[in-house]
Amino acid sequence: MDVNFKTKTSSVEEIDLKLDGLFLDAFCKNKRLYVLSLTDDSVLNLHCFSKGAIFTQSEYPTNKSFKLNENLIGVSGFSNISVLEKIADNTPNSIENTSKYNKIYTTDSEVIITLDVNNKFTRLIKINFHRNEAFVEKIEHITVAEDKERSRSNSFFHHGKLYQLSSTRKNLAFSYYDIEAKERSKVIKLNINDSIWFKNSDIIQQKNDLFESKRKLSKTKQFLRKVTFSKPGISIVSINGIDQITIGGVAEMNNNGGFMMNGGVVGSAIGSMASIYIAPTFYSYGSYANTKSTFINCLFNTNLNHNSGEFKDNAFDKIKAYEDKIVDVLKLKTIFKYKGNYVFGYYWNKKYKLRVFNN
Repeated sequence: MDVNFKTKTSSVEEIDLKLDGLFLDAFCKNKRLYVLSLTDDSVLNLHCFSKGAIFTQSEYPTNKSFKLNENLIGVSGFSNISVLEKIADNTPNSIENTSKYNKIYTTDSEVIITLDVNNKFTRLIKINFHRNEAFVEKIEHITVAEDKERSRSNSFFHHGKLYQLSSTRKNLAFSYYDIEAKERSKVIKLNINDSIWFKNSDIIQQKNDLFESKRKLSKTKQFLRKVTFSKPGISIVSINGIDQITIGGVAEMNNNGGFMMNGGVVGSAIGSMASIYIAPTFYSYGSYANTKSTFINCLFNTNLNHNSGEFKDNAFDKIKAYEDKIVDVLKLKTIFKYKGNYVFGYYWNKKYKLRVFNN
């Protein structure tokens, strides 16, 4: 569906898409719609729609010894489903989103899939739109466990770097791996006897739902215990050359707030047109407002050197504060990115309104 803001007209075109395998994801890049699917356990198919319903299909085979379907496919009722979490680029993603072990990211030229079902390493799959090949790389986590000590780990892809977090009740390690340079950054380490010298906030235990609550924790051992006995997560937003990084864990997840779920339909503006497609931005905001987590906020430069200062409100914080000021329940809500900003759309007081926010 295309909506033209200038002529105030819209058009709908049906696409008869018969996938050979299981649908994994859909996304829009460079004014094109892409649909990703999986066949034969090891072949990724990318359908590209550049002119309406006309599409081309590219196959990206991977090593057959690595069974992709065992990691990418789950079962819901009697149906197979994709278990990939959509992550929007440089968008405020809650750690409820990013604590998922299988995630998919898209850039202007690549699809990145990260699998963290194994605590010892991240399996990274990279598809370049211009090459008929999928690259699979195994990237080790920093080892922090002693003997048979319980450990948890996860990763987050951001601007060409794979950030990795490993945690036990006694130790934590945080670093990134540069995908192109094949180099590991400096490693941020934390021991149970240390103060958390790299945090720019209190240790927060927070629940965001209809009954919001927040409390501060004071001890490093509390933070390490809650991260290790939950699903760890990392979330990153870059603002003016500084990375605002949230590190923590999600012990209990609740996404019953009525927000649009994975695969929901939202809008993205292209020029004077808005093409309606499947995108994660509004989904990210929905889960961002419905989390129960323990975390710290940190400021780092691109070389992972800690910066002093305060953690600034991002666009989603501002949207939520704006929405909370309106007493009535807003209808037909959506959020999409346009020229680096976030547009919040909603129906209220017999009008559909659009308001722009930025990080």
